[in-house]
Amino acid sequence: QQLVAQEQQLLAQQQQLGLKAEQLHQLEMERRRLHNLVQELKGNIRVFCRVRPVLPEEQEKQKGPELLHFPSSDGKSLVLSRPEECHRGSVRYDFSFDRVFPPGASQREVFEEISLLVQSALDGYSVCVFAYGQTGSGKTYTMEGPPDCGPESRGLIPRAVAGVFQGSRELAEKGWEYDFSASFLEIYNESLRDLLVARRARGAELEIRRVSANSEELHVPNLRCVPVTREEEVLGLLQTAAANRSVARTALNDRSSRSHSVFQLRIHGFHPGRDLHCSSVLSLVDLAGSERLDRSLSQGERLRETQAINTSLSTLGLVIMALSNKEPHIPYRNSKLTYLLLNYLGGSAK
Repeated sequence: QQLVAQEQQLLAQQQQLGLKAEQLHQLEMERRRLHNLVQELKGNIRVFCRVRPVLPEEQEKQKGPELLHFPSSDGKSLVLSRPEECHRGSVRYDFSFDRVFPPGASQREVFEEISLLVQSALDGYSVCVFAYGQTGSGKTYTMEGPPDCGPESRGLIPRAVAGVFQGSRELAEKGWEYDFSASFLEIYNESLRDLLVARRARGAELEIRRVSANSEELHVPNLRCVPVTREEEVLGLLQTAAANRSVARTALNDRSSRSHSVFQLRIHGFHPGRDLHCSSVLSLVDLAGSERLDRSLSQGERLRETQAINTSLSTLGLVIMALSNKEPHIPYRNSKLTYLLLNYLGGSAK
Protein backbone atom coordinates (compact mmCIF):
# COMPACT_ATOMS: atom_id res chain seq x y z
CA GLN A 1 0.00 0.00 0.00
CA GLN A 2 2.86 2.36 0.84
CA LEU A 3 4.56 1.57 -2.51
CA VAL A 4 1.33 2.20 -4.42
CA ALA A 5 0.88 5.51 -2.61
CA GLN A 6 4.43 6.58 -3.45
CA GLU A 7 3.96 5.63 -7.12
CA GLN A 8 0.77 7.71 -7.25
CA GLN A 9 2.58 10.60 -5.60
CA LEU A 10 5.46 10.30 -8.09
CA LEU A 11 3.01 10.24 -11.02
CA ALA A 12 1.26 13.34 -9.68
CA GLN A 13 4.62 15.12 -9.32
CA GLN A 14 5.59 14.18 -12.89
CA GLN A 15 2.30 15.56 -14.18
CA GLN A 16 2.86 18.73 -12.16
CA LEU A 17 6.39 18.99 -13.54
CA GLY A 18 5.11 18.60 -17.09
CA LEU A 19 2.51 21.28 -16.46
CA LYS A 20 5.15 23.67 -15.09
CA ALA A 21 7.43 22.96 -18.06
CA GLU A 22 4.57 23.79 -20.44
CA GLN A 23 3.84 27.00 -18.54
CA LEU A 24 7.55 27.93 -18.65
CA HIS A 25 7.64 27.34 -22.41
CA GLN A 26 4.51 29.44 -22.97
CA LEU A 27 6.01 32.25 -20.87
CA GLU A 28 9.24 32.09 -22.89
CA MET A 29 7.36 32.31 -26.19
CA GLU A 30 5.31 35.21 -24.84
CA ARG A 31 8.51 36.93 -23.72
CA ARG A 32 9.89 36.60 -27.25
CA ARG A 33 6.72 38.05 -28.73
CA LEU A 34 6.63 41.00 -26.34
CA HIS A 35 10.36 41.64 -26.68
CA ASN A 36 10.03 41.82 -30.44
CA LEU A 37 6.97 44.06 -30.12
CA VAL A 38 8.96 46.50 -27.96
CA GLN A 39 11.84 46.53 -30.46
CA GLU A 40 9.48 47.21 -33.35
CA LEU A 41 7.80 50.02 -31.41
CA LYS A 42 11.24 51.54 -30.87
CA GLY A 43 11.79 51.20 -34.61
CA ASN A 44 13.43 48.53 -36.72
CA ILE A 45 15.71 51.27 -38.09
CA ARG A 46 17.37 53.52 -35.51
CA VAL A 47 20.11 56.13 -35.72
CA PHE A 48 22.46 56.97 -32.86
CA CYS A 49 25.01 59.77 -32.92
CA ARG A 50 28.32 59.49 -31.04
CA VAL A 51 30.68 62.47 -30.81
CA ARG A 52 34.29 61.57 -30.12
CA PRO A 53 36.53 63.70 -27.86
CA VAL A 54 38.88 66.29 -29.34
CA LEU A 55 42.29 64.73 -29.96
CA PRO A 56 45.42 66.43 -28.55
CA GLU A 57 46.63 67.48 -32.01
CA GLU A 58 43.26 69.15 -32.62
CA GLN A 59 43.30 71.29 -29.48
CA GLU A 60 45.02 74.23 -31.21
CA LYS A 61 42.32 74.40 -33.86
CA GLN A 62 39.49 74.59 -31.31
CA LYS A 63 39.20 78.35 -30.96
CA GLY A 64 36.20 80.44 -30.01
CA PRO A 65 32.95 79.17 -28.47
CA GLU A 66 32.06 75.50 -28.47
CA LEU A 67 30.38 74.48 -31.70
CA LEU A 68 28.48 71.49 -30.32
CA HIS A 69 25.91 71.59 -27.54
CA PHE A 70 24.11 68.65 -25.93
CA PRO A 71 20.76 69.65 -24.38
CA SER A 72 20.40 67.60 -21.22
CA SER A 73 16.63 67.23 -21.47
CA ASP A 74 16.28 63.99 -23.40
CA GLY A 75 19.68 62.71 -24.59
CA LYS A 76 18.38 62.74 -28.17
CA SER A 77 19.28 66.24 -29.35
CA LEU A 78 22.41 67.83 -30.77
CA VAL A 79 22.86 71.52 -31.53
CA LEU A 80 25.52 72.79 -33.92
CA SER A 81 26.30 76.50 -33.93
CA ARG A 82 28.52 77.83 -36.69
CA PRO A 83 29.88 81.37 -36.84
CA GLU A 84 29.04 83.12 -40.11
CA GLU A 85 30.34 86.57 -40.94
CA CYS A 86 27.40 87.50 -43.16
CA HIS A 87 25.06 87.08 -40.17
CA ARG A 88 27.46 88.82 -37.73
CA GLY A 89 27.00 86.02 -35.30
CA SER A 90 26.37 82.29 -35.43
CA VAL A 91 23.81 80.12 -37.18
CA ARG A 92 22.17 77.35 -35.15
CA TYR A 93 21.33 73.89 -36.51
CA ASP A 94 19.22 71.47 -34.46
CA PHE A 95 19.45 67.70 -34.97
CA SER A 96 17.56 64.87 -33.30
CA PHE A 97 18.45 61.16 -33.14
CA ASP A 98 17.21 58.08 -31.34
CA ARG A 99 20.09 58.66 -28.92
CA VAL A 100 23.06 61.05 -28.70
CA PHE A 101 26.31 60.12 -26.96
CA PRO A 102 28.49 63.10 -25.95
CA PRO A 103 32.32 62.83 -25.93
CA GLY A 104 32.36 61.53 -22.35
CA ALA A 105 30.16 58.50 -23.10
CA SER A 106 31.81 55.15 -22.41
CA GLN A 107 31.90 52.04 -24.58
CA ARG A 108 29.57 50.37 -22.07
CA GLU A 109 26.95 53.13 -22.44
CA VAL A 110 26.98 52.79 -26.22
CA PHE A 111 26.60 49.01 -26.03
CA GLU A 112 23.66 49.26 -23.61
CA GLU A 113 21.64 50.92 -26.39
CA ILE A 114 21.97 47.86 -28.62
CA SER A 115 22.14 45.14 -25.95
CA LEU A 116 18.44 44.31 -26.34
CA LEU A 117 19.05 43.69 -30.04
CA VAL A 118 21.47 40.94 -29.03
CA GLN A 119 18.52 39.19 -27.40
CA SER A 120 16.57 39.65 -30.64
CA ALA A 121 19.35 37.79 -32.49
CA LEU A 122 19.03 34.85 -30.07
CA ASP A 123 15.26 34.91 -30.59
CA GLY A 124 15.70 34.39 -34.34
CA TYR A 125 15.69 37.94 -35.76
CA SER A 126 18.60 39.14 -37.88
CA VAL A 127 20.35 42.20 -36.48
CA CYS A 128 22.62 44.63 -38.37
CA VAL A 129 24.63 47.43 -36.74
CA PHE A 130 26.64 49.90 -38.84
CA ALA A 131 29.29 52.36 -37.71
CA TYR A 132 29.05 55.21 -40.22
CA GLY A 133 30.98 58.47 -40.34
CA GLN A 134 33.87 60.42 -41.77
CA THR A 135 37.38 59.03 -41.75
CA GLY A 136 39.00 59.42 -38.34
CA SER A 137 35.70 59.78 -36.48
CA GLY A 138 36.22 56.69 -34.30
CA LYS A 139 34.19 53.96 -36.03
CA THR A 140 36.74 51.18 -35.55
CA TYR A 141 37.26 52.24 -31.93
CA THR A 142 33.50 51.98 -31.33
CA MET A 143 33.12 48.61 -33.05
CA GLU A 144 36.27 46.83 -31.87
CA GLY A 145 38.00 48.99 -29.27
CA PRO A 146 41.68 49.97 -29.30
CA PRO A 147 44.43 47.33 -29.79
CA ASP A 148 45.23 45.37 -26.61
CA CYS A 149 42.26 47.03 -24.91
CA GLY A 150 41.07 46.31 -21.39
CA PRO A 151 37.53 45.29 -20.40
CA GLU A 152 36.29 48.89 -20.12
CA SER A 153 37.36 49.95 -23.62
CA ARG A 154 36.15 46.89 -25.51
CA GLY A 155 34.01 47.72 -28.52
CA LEU A 156 30.56 46.61 -29.66
CA ILE A 157 31.70 43.41 -31.37
CA PRO A 158 33.33 41.71 -28.34
CA ARG A 159 30.57 42.99 -26.04
CA ALA A 160 27.80 41.75 -28.35
CA VAL A 161 29.44 38.33 -28.67
CA ALA A 162 29.79 38.09 -24.89
CA GLY A 163 26.10 39.01 -24.58
CA VAL A 164 25.12 36.32 -27.08
CA PHE A 165 27.01 33.59 -25.23
CA GLN A 166 25.64 34.73 -21.88
CA GLY A 167 22.10 34.75 -23.25
CA SER A 168 22.52 31.27 -24.74
CA ARG A 169 23.62 29.92 -21.35
CA GLU A 170 20.50 31.37 -19.74
CA LEU A 171 18.26 29.88 -22.44
CA ALA A 172 19.96 26.48 -22.01
CA GLU A 173 18.13 26.24 -18.67
CA LYS A 174 14.88 26.40 -20.68
CA GLY A 175 15.89 23.60 -23.03
CA TRP A 176 17.48 25.57 -25.88
CA GLU A 177 20.73 24.52 -27.54
CA TYR A 178 22.76 26.90 -29.71
CA ASP A 179 25.49 26.62 -32.35
CA PHE A 180 27.56 29.62 -33.45
CA SER A 181 29.93 30.28 -36.34
CA ALA A 182 31.76 33.50 -37.18
CA SER A 183 33.05 35.02 -40.41
CA PHE A 184 34.95 38.23 -41.12
CA LEU A 185 35.32 39.80 -44.55
CA GLU A 186 36.10 43.17 -46.07
CA ILE A 187 34.71 44.85 -49.17
CA TYR A 188 37.60 46.64 -50.86
CA ASN A 189 36.99 48.46 -54.17
CA GLU A 190 33.80 46.40 -54.66
CA SER A 191 35.65 43.09 -54.21
CA LEU A 192 35.21 40.67 -51.28
CA ARG A 193 38.21 39.50 -49.24
CA ASP A 194 38.27 36.95 -46.42
CA LEU A 195 39.92 38.60 -43.39
CA LEU A 196 40.40 35.25 -41.61
CA VAL A 197 42.76 34.07 -44.36
CA ALA A 198 46.25 35.54 -44.74
CA ARG A 199 46.68 37.65 -47.87
CA ARG A 200 49.25 35.33 -49.43
CA ALA A 201 46.94 32.33 -48.89
CA ARG A 202 43.84 33.85 -50.51
CA GLY A 203 42.53 32.16 -53.62
CA ALA A 204 40.14 33.48 -56.24
CA GLU A 205 38.02 36.54 -55.52
CA LEU A 206 34.92 35.76 -53.45
CA GLU A 207 31.49 36.19 -55.00
CA ILE A 208 27.96 36.54 -53.62
CA ARG A 209 25.73 33.67 -54.77
CA ARG A 210 22.23 32.38 -54.19
CA VAL A 211 22.02 29.33 -51.96
CA SER A 212 19.90 27.63 -54.65
CA ALA A 213 17.94 28.53 -57.76
CA ASN A 214 14.69 28.41 -55.80
CA SER A 215 15.92 30.51 -52.88
CA GLU A 216 16.40 34.25 -52.36
CA GLU A 217 18.93 33.57 -49.59
CA LEU A 218 22.48 34.63 -50.42
CA HIS A 219 25.84 33.28 -49.28
CA VAL A 220 29.53 33.63 -50.10
CA PRO A 221 31.02 30.29 -51.20
CA ASN A 222 34.55 29.56 -49.88
CA LEU A 223 34.24 32.19 -47.14
CA ARG A 224 35.79 30.79 -43.98
CA CYS A 225 33.21 30.30 -41.20
CA VAL A 226 34.74 29.32 -37.86
CA PRO A 227 32.67 27.50 -35.20
CA VAL A 228 32.96 29.41 -31.91
CA THR A 229 31.87 28.54 -28.39
CA ARG A 230 33.60 31.18 -26.27
CA GLU A 231 34.20 34.92 -26.34
CA GLU A 232 37.97 34.40 -26.29
CA GLU A 233 37.81 32.58 -29.63
CA VAL A 234 36.08 35.57 -31.23
CA LEU A 235 38.68 37.97 -29.81
CA GLY A 236 41.35 35.89 -31.53
CA LEU A 237 39.47 36.20 -34.82
CA LEU A 238 39.26 39.98 -34.31
CA GLN A 239 43.03 40.20 -34.01
CA THR A 240 43.52 38.10 -37.16
CA ALA A 241 41.05 40.25 -39.12
CA ALA A 242 42.62 43.52 -37.93
CA ALA A 243 46.04 42.35 -39.14
CA ASN A 244 44.65 41.51 -42.61
CA ARG A 245 42.44 44.57 -43.15
CA SER A 246 43.28 47.20 -45.78
CA VAL A 247 44.42 50.47 -44.19
CA ALA A 248 46.43 53.37 -45.57
CA ARG A 249 47.63 56.86 -44.73
CA THR A 250 45.67 59.78 -46.18
CA ALA A 251 45.77 63.54 -45.72
CA LEU A 252 42.90 63.20 -43.23
CA ASN A 253 43.88 60.07 -41.26
CA ASP A 254 47.17 58.29 -40.58
CA ARG A 255 45.44 54.88 -40.46
CA SER A 256 42.34 55.18 -42.59
CA SER A 257 40.28 52.03 -43.12
CA ARG A 258 40.05 51.64 -46.89
CA SER A 259 37.38 48.94 -46.83
CA HIS A 260 34.09 47.98 -45.22
CA SER A 261 34.66 45.35 -42.53
CA VAL A 262 31.74 42.92 -42.03
CA PHE A 263 31.71 40.64 -38.97
CA GLN A 264 28.89 38.09 -38.95
CA LEU A 265 27.91 35.67 -36.20
CA ARG A 266 25.55 32.97 -37.45
CA ILE A 267 23.22 31.70 -34.75
CA HIS A 268 21.23 28.47 -34.87
CA GLY A 269 18.98 27.54 -31.95
CA PHE A 270 17.28 24.20 -31.38
CA HIS A 271 14.85 23.02 -28.71
CA PRO A 272 15.01 19.19 -28.91
CA GLY A 273 12.11 18.67 -26.51
CA ARG A 274 9.70 20.58 -28.78
CA ASP A 275 11.46 20.27 -32.15
CA LEU A 276 11.73 24.06 -32.47
CA HIS A 277 14.38 25.80 -34.59
CA CYS A 278 15.45 29.43 -34.98
CA SER A 279 18.22 30.91 -37.11
CA SER A 280 19.57 34.43 -37.43
CA VAL A 281 22.68 36.42 -38.30
CA LEU A 282 24.21 39.16 -36.17
CA SER A 283 26.07 41.52 -38.54
CA LEU A 284 28.37 44.19 -37.10
CA VAL A 285 29.79 46.43 -39.81
CA ASP A 286 32.66 48.89 -39.52
CA LEU A 287 32.18 51.00 -42.65
CA ALA A 288 35.05 52.73 -44.38
CA GLY A 289 35.15 56.44 -43.64
CA SER A 290 33.65 58.89 -46.09
CA GLU A 291 36.05 61.52 -47.45
CA ARG A 292 35.75 64.69 -49.49
CA LEU A 293 38.12 64.35 -52.41
CA ASP A 294 39.17 68.01 -52.26
CA ARG A 295 40.32 67.56 -48.64
CA SER A 296 41.76 64.04 -48.75
CA LEU A 297 44.06 64.94 -51.71
CA SER A 298 43.72 61.35 -52.86
CA GLN A 299 45.51 60.28 -56.03
CA GLY A 300 46.00 57.02 -57.92
CA GLU A 301 45.00 54.00 -55.85
CA ARG A 302 43.81 56.15 -52.91
CA LEU A 303 41.56 58.07 -55.32
CA ARG A 304 39.95 54.87 -56.64
CA GLU A 305 39.46 53.65 -53.06
CA THR A 306 37.78 56.92 -52.02
CA GLN A 307 35.46 56.88 -55.03
CA ALA A 308 34.42 53.25 -54.35
CA ILE A 309 33.87 54.00 -50.63
CA ASN A 310 31.74 57.08 -51.26
CA THR A 311 29.67 55.35 -53.95
CA SER A 312 28.87 52.35 -51.73
CA LEU A 313 28.03 54.61 -48.77
CA SER A 314 25.63 56.57 -50.98
CA THR A 315 23.97 53.30 -52.01
CA LEU A 316 23.65 52.25 -48.38
CA GLY A 317 21.94 55.57 -47.64
CA LEU A 318 19.50 55.02 -50.50
CA VAL A 319 18.70 51.49 -49.29
CA ILE A 320 18.05 52.63 -45.71
CA MET A 321 15.89 55.49 -46.97
CA ALA A 322 13.90 53.15 -49.24
CA LEU A 323 13.37 50.73 -46.34
CA SER A 324 12.28 53.58 -44.06
CA ASN A 325 9.76 54.80 -46.64
CA LYS A 326 8.59 51.22 -47.40
CA GLU A 327 9.22 51.76 -51.09
CA PRO A 328 8.43 48.84 -53.45
CA HIS A 329 11.95 48.75 -54.92
CA ILE A 330 15.05 48.60 -52.72
CA PRO A 331 18.33 49.16 -54.67
CA TYR A 332 20.28 46.37 -52.94
CA ARG A 333 22.20 45.35 -56.08
CA ASN A 334 23.80 48.76 -56.60
CA SER A 335 26.74 47.82 -54.35
CA LYS A 336 28.38 44.67 -52.99
CA LEU A 337 27.82 45.90 -49.41
CA THR A 338 24.04 46.16 -49.61
CA TYR A 339 23.72 43.07 -51.82
CA LEU A 340 25.71 41.02 -49.30
CA LEU A 341 23.39 42.17 -46.50
CA LEU A 342 20.17 41.87 -48.52
CA ASN A 343 18.73 39.10 -46.31
CA TYR A 344 19.53 40.99 -43.10
CA LEU A 345 18.22 44.52 -43.75
CA GLY A 346 14.57 44.23 -44.72
CA GLY A 347 11.56 42.38 -43.32
CA SER A 348 11.68 41.81 -39.57
CA ALA A 349 15.43 42.50 -39.28
CA LYS A 350 16.60 45.10 -36.78
